[in-house]
Amino acid sequence: MHRNPILDIKMSKKLEIVKTSTALNLEFNRCCIDDAVKQFRNELTSIMKAVMSASADKDVQFMVDSVDGHAKLISYVVETDAEMKARLKEDRERKQYERLKAKFEPNLVTPSDLTSIESDSPTGLFKSDKNKVAWRKTGDFQITTAMPIEVVTPAGKVSIKEGAYVNMPYVNSMIGEDYTIWYNHSARTLMAYPVNTLVHDSYLKLGGFHYAPGGNADDRRVGGDDTPSINEYSFWDLNFRPDGNDPRGMTLVNDSFWVDIYLLNIDHIENGTSKYNTRIADGKYDESGCPVIPSQNGGDGKSRYDGLNYYQALEILESHGKRMVTESEFAQLAYGTTENISGNTDPVDTILRKEFTSKWGVMLSTGNMWIWGQDAALFGAGWNNGSGSGSRASSWGDSATNSHVSFGARGAYDHLILG
Repeated sequence: MHRNPILDIKMSKKLEIVKTSTALNLEFNRCCIDDAVKQFRNELTSIMKAVMSASADKDVQFMVDSVDGHAKLISYVVETDAEMKARLKEDRERKQYERLKAKFEPNLVTPSDLTSIESDSPTGLFKSDKNKVAWRKTGDFQITTAMPIEVVTPAGKVSIKEGAYVNMPYVNSMIGEDYTIWYNHSARTLMAYPVNTLVHDSYLKLGGFHYAPGGNADDRRVGGDDTPSINEYSFWDLNFRPDGNDPRGMTLVNDSFWVDIYLLNIDHIENGTSKYNTRIADGKYDESGCPVIPSQNGGDGKSRYDGLNYYQALEILESHGKRMVTESEFAQLAYGTTENISGNTDPVDTILRKEFTSKWGVMLSTGNMWIWGQDAALFGAGWNNGSGSGSRASSWGDSATNSHVSFGARGAYDHLILG
């Protein structure tokens, strides 16, 4: 058989045609519209009509080649609609796997033999030490597994060694955001994405962390720094986490309880109670700092309180399943802040003032806003309290119905360990 050199060079000689019951999609290169091409196209049309007539309403895929300048049917496949969708889905997943494999090959983890799981863990995540979190910070924006872990996937159990990398797909990390750690079963790798990222429904959620605008304090008690970094105390996993529904923007204090990294914001229904660079909820008299009323307390999503007294702050935190901290807990969460100084000006938003970051990464922990605590006490002091500010500062004389521009709040969860 001799192939026409004009057709070989100037047009696509192999054509894949897919026919559905409602439409035809013909991929055709019309670089050379001459008599030979017109004849070829007429022959192709005849082949298509014959194949479609034989296949009734089913989907058809066939290959046509040029032989001696004429169209000739090479292959012919009839598929049901479901079969075609399954084939196309399999092709997409295979291509996605190949792309991810090429990108993350150095960090792949090896599946173990498919065996039954012998553990009491209710989550599908198994660790060698249940009293420690599964992740370890190895750089400002780098994470590995802190111990050997096992993950239950649809295909069985996967063993992941200590020191396995968690892949960070985003070059430009998002400061002040929370991330979720996933196991991608198709690519056999651990991956982290910002919490609002849509992922494939086959991904398995394993934990998360917070990427803070600055680093934590140390034992010198002079506050933190302004280098963006993962807060190592914000790591959580399915079996080591806050005892509540929303771990965003929280940090673990002294292996004892979880507390909001940021002060309560006015739009807590949308943002959660702890979010970076949002308007602080307070008792400002022009209502710009007044928080939205929770629906549990009669709110419509827009109406706001007229301030932020103890009862209002308590209603908001309880609507999120959180509580206020005790005096002892406040002294712990604020440890590492710069003592006996204050911010001098209203912070307005949940910003970074590095001098007031604690060892656990709590921002504006003292000397910026009094926060309501249990028993209607106030802790930490405001921005104008100077040497009266610090981790031991408290006030017990204000009425629970008082509201002030320097009064804020901060939520807490108990610590939960499973397995």
